[in-house]
Amino acid sequence: MLALLIDLGWKSTLIAVAALAGVQALGGRSAAERVLLLRVALAALFALPIFVTVLPALEFALLPAAREAAVPLTAAMAAGPMPVPAMPSRPAGPDADAIVTALYMAGVALLLAHMAVGVWTLRRWTRSAEASRDPAWLAAISGPSRLRRPVQLRVSPQVASPISWGVVPAFILIGPDTAARPEQAEAVIAHELAHVRRFDWPVLIAARAALALYWFNPLAWLLVRELVRQAELAADEDAVRQVAPVDYAQTLLAVANRSRAHAHANGMALNQTLLASRIAKVLDGGRPRPARRVALALLLAGGFAASAPLAAMKLVRAEPQGAAVRPAPSPERSAAPIRTASPSDPTMPAAAPTTPWDVVSATEAPQTVPAADAPAVPAVASAPVPVDANVPAPVAVAVVRPRAVSSEPQTAVPESEERQATDEERREAAQERREAAQELREQAAEIYEQANDLERSANETGQPAAARDGMLVGVRNLRNTAKGLEEQAAKLAGS
Repeated sequence: MLALLIDLGWKSTLIAVAALAGVQALGGRSAAERVLLLRVALAALFALPIFVTVLPALEFALLPAAREAAVPLTAAMAAGPMPVPAMPSRPAGPDADAIVTALYMAGVALLLAHMAVGVWTLRRWTRSAEASRDPAWLAAISGPSRLRRPVQLRVSPQVASPISWGVVPAFILIGPDTAARPEQAEAVIAHELAHVRRFDWPVLIAARAALALYWFNPLAWLLVRELVRQAELAADEDAVRQVAPVDYAQTLLAVANRSRAHAHANGMALNQTLLASRIAKVLDGGRPRPARRVALALLLAGGFAASAPLAAMKLVRAEPQGAAVRPAPSPERSAAPIRTASPSDPTMPAAAPTTPWDVVSATEAPQTVPAADAPAVPAVASAPVPVDANVPAPVAVAVVRPRAVSSEPQTAVPESEERQATDEERREAAQERREAAQELREQAAEIYEQANDLERSANETGQPAAARDGMLVGVRNLRNTAKGLEEQAAKLAGS
């Protein structure tokens, strides 16, 4: 749910920003065109969750590239994925996604309940209201601006300023103070009938439902507020075509000063802060231009054509550019990093000089060291990461045994030459042990680097708790392995 809300959040933000910017760009045109643009944006908000679920994803590499992890250096890591460590038992509890889902659904339920209470209040006011019998008001509602749909005019003591709601039938509710002023009947009825003719009330209810879906996005609230404002301006434009601008401005001033309209109905009294601008538009001396059908068609087509690709858009991470990737070592090298040639190797001539120590890996040599005068020296080879963090990393031990002495008779060698050859072999053996220890230290350093990379990945924002804990256990295992390699390197170098 969290990923879905993030996806809907930034896409609904783009829709709201585009719609609000379009309203500013159409500031000099008819308010009806601006209302249509906002209605198209509202429809796109409703279609967005459906398109996100149904349409195939269109990936765009706009996110920064992820930092590549180091290539594993051991044969076990190169052969397959690192085993997942056993997770410690923890008490079960709600995760972050469940908490986010609960909070989101609570907000949706609260706003839908508020809307239901508002509609129920309108129905209660309408049922308790009385039909108007004033000739002036009846003449205004049955005059030239009448609609084919049934519209009922009622007087309710709960209503302070005129409001309209419903579709079939539609209702216009006025308060007793407004009903006592028949000179305002023509202007009030013209304004409210404009709302009924334009189906502003069902659009208003749809806007409230959209707020319930996108209540976490502040721009969605701005979009709905602008839609209500532009709907009032469009109703003013329609009413001024039937009522003298001066009379309409006086009625608008008188009605707007009484009270604010109901939130879930269309009302003539919109907002005190917008009253001055509404009166200025009415008295600007020119008739408002009606909306052009071509412009309306272009707004509809463009809005729906852009909503589907936006819904299918999916942001992914870009591919790293010029990233240096260390090649994985060959399995043979990882299996026996310090193996040297022995007389039993068929690839070496029998008479080839060898060192006094023949080193073989633990997979090739028996686990028991044959009796010899020289002690066996352990050397560390590659090892897979252990599962339990409390158990030190197991290591494969290479058994170092004395070189096998040939049983064939040998020619006597002078003592000085034999001593010189022995010293030379010892120096070569010591040099090889130092090189092997250095190689073990390098492997330990690379494993430490892998552990650091894995630790940084575990501490990244948004990482699930289970994955983060598993990564941290892997970090400890890698560091234990590297520490064991360093200890073995120190023993090998000191021997």
